[in-house]
Amino acid sequence: MPSSAATTPPTNTSLFPELHQIQSILANLSSAHQITQIHDLIIKYKEQPQLIEPHLGDLIGWVSENGGRIGTNTQPCQEQPPTGGEATDGEGSNTDGLSGLFAAELNQYMAQRTHSDNEPPQITSSSSKMILHLKTLWLFTQIRGFAIIKYFPNHFDLFPKLFILLQDLRPLNMWECDCMIWLWLAHLTRNPFPMSSLATDASAYIHQCYNQALPYFNTPTKVKMCVAEFLSRFMNRRDVIAHGILHQFMNLAQKYLLHQSESGKPSTVFFKITILRTLVLLMKNTPDREILLPHLSALFEYVSVDMENENTLMKHLHTKFTQRIGLMFLKPIIVSWRYQKSRQRLLANLSRGSSSDARASTVDNAPPPQEDDEDIEVPDETELVLDKLIQGLRDKDTVVRWSAAKGVGRITMRLPKDMGDDVVSFVLELLSEDEDDGAWHGGCLAQAELTSCCPHLLTMSFRPLWKHFSMMSGVVLTLLVPM
Repeated sequence: MPSSAATTPPTNTSLFPELHQIQSILANLSSAHQITQIHDLIIKYKEQPQLIEPHLGDLIGWVSENGGRIGTNTQPCQEQPPTGGEATDGEGSNTDGLSGLFAAELNQYMAQRTHSDNEPPQITSSSSKMILHLKTLWLFTQIRGFAIIKYFPNHFDLFPKLFILLQDLRPLNMWECDCMIWLWLAHLTRNPFPMSSLATDASAYIHQCYNQALPYFNTPTKVKMCVAEFLSRFMNRRDVIAHGILHQFMNLAQKYLLHQSESGKPSTVFFKITILRTLVLLMKNTPDREILLPHLSALFEYVSVDMENENTLMKHLHTKFTQRIGLMFLKPIIVSWRYQKSRQRLLANLSRGSSSDARASTVDNAPPPQEDDEDIEVPDETELVLDKLIQGLRDKDTVVRWSAAKGVGRITMRLPKDMGDDVVSFVLELLSEDEDDGAWHGGCLAQAELTSCCPHLLTMSFRPLWKHFSMMSGVVLTLLVPM
């Protein structure tokens, strides 16, 4: 009989042969030169980050109380208490991985800070292991993106400690460390525990957290992206909304988005970029659209602002803002004319003679409830939103066209069938000989989004597409034929 150890399949590291070398470097991380070594080892995986995804739990993650590593399939994660318990005791804690080591060092740092009458200990970018670990975590963020925060410890009592560390690191101007701390804070805001468990005066503490994020709006670094991620989740908490933070931010957004008198200042440009990104993420992550609707009505005027002379990033964020605010005004429903996906059983189909019986047995689960076209309420703002998105399909920048196509597809899937057909006809007008290549590309992207949910629309767009590409193929063949 083979042993039980022999039956356990080993971890496949053939696609990531540098794993053990990186682990050995992390175990003895003590200088910036080692961070450069890790960068040289993992930078080649930037185009295919899925190769290192199975090993991120070993490199970044931590061991929870039940011995299972968060983010991996070893064991299910246990629910975490509002306090850190063993995982936040510093020495002797059951943390593991890069983020776990940082959490232990953070607790040691806070203990030293307490013993020195709340004066921050001496921190230098070359001597502190916390700095080295934060910069190394940022390397993995460059490869895998913000998704790595799911491997971070999620004990809620780390929240005030990270804010204190953020204040102490501010004079060093190390934006990589600021990015990782803000991302970690964004991860911690998803805890269901109230903010009153962190401070006796919850209202003052919530306003302090919000005001500490505002100065980062002006930074030219990527910190403002991480701050937008934090604020979008922080302001979606009901206890934060109850203290007026959402209303305060919406007033700030109106000031910088709707008043164009100071738009030429660089600080105002950075502010607008961060506010737009925060609004987009806020609408994307909101658990209840009814909370945002009263505030978004005042910002809807920004949809009609002309973005022709703006840079690519501003146009891209404006398109995403237009898409998201249009979705907020429409009730999230599944229309009756949308294509319903189903899973099919091959054996059940072969055992039946008629196709009708086979089709009747293909659906595993009942489809979600649908709403009749007559019951769908379409607000007046939807027409302007669709008009701006269709204009975005003609934009010269690919990212703007792609975002506009996503918006057209998502909004159309919440409209009645007759209005959906009108949107398809408007998109088909882009597939004409009078339009340039950018409009054709945007029209094709929008058609792809629409036909993925409504395959019957493919018959309407097939003829102009076939005619156009047949002509293009003929031109190419004519050029290739020798005289």
